This record gives sequence, structure tokens and C-alpha cells, in this order.
Amino acid sequence: MEQKNFGEFIKDQRMVFGYSLNELGKDLGCSAPYLCKLENGKEIPSSEMIKKLARVLEIDIGELSKMAAIIQIENMKTIPLEDKNAIISFYKVFKGETAQNKSRKVGGFK
Repeated sequence: MEQKNFGEFIKDQRMVFGYSLNELGKDLGCSAPYLCKLENGKEIPSSEMIKKLARVLEIDIGELSKMAAIIQIENMKTIPLEDKNAIISFYKVFKGETAQNKSRKVGGFK
């Protein structure tokens, strides 16, 4: 079975929850055309959009971030420098949060 890409996965989750593009866009604070571009792989999601999608569609943010990172890596040559820096910053924050969560699970001590 072929693994779904970010856009296909988002579309499937949207449909599971019964959202139209317009309804999901309203809940996320973005437009239906933008979501359509995300679903079709023609737009790269920001870290903020990844967080919103994860929250609204009840998706593990780690898994969603990994899927989005694949898009970002594939398109790295076309991404402006400021966006590359944003990706790196998001990754560092995410890795820090993950490390903190792991340390809490092991006996609750940092």
C-alpha cells in the first residue's frame, strides 16, 4: 500500500470529519483556495498552519510535521531564505518540545 502524501492525508482527514474546504478554512482562519493548494501539493504549509491542522483535524503534530517536512525538503531549492529559517526554527522548537515530553515520561524529572 502506498503511503499518502501530506495533501492527500489532509484531504482524507477533512473528509472523515465531514468538512468542506470552506468550513475547514473558516475553522483554520484561511481560505478554501489555500487549502485546495495544500491538498494538491501546490502550497507549503507554515508551521502555524501545521499546528492548526493538527489541532482541528485531531492529528498527531509530530506525524503531520514529518509529512510536511518531506514537502519542504523536496522544495528547498525554491523556498526563500526567510522561509528556510522559519522551517529550521520550527524544527528546533519541535525537537525541544519532544525532548521535554520524553524527559517527563521517564519518572517525571528533567
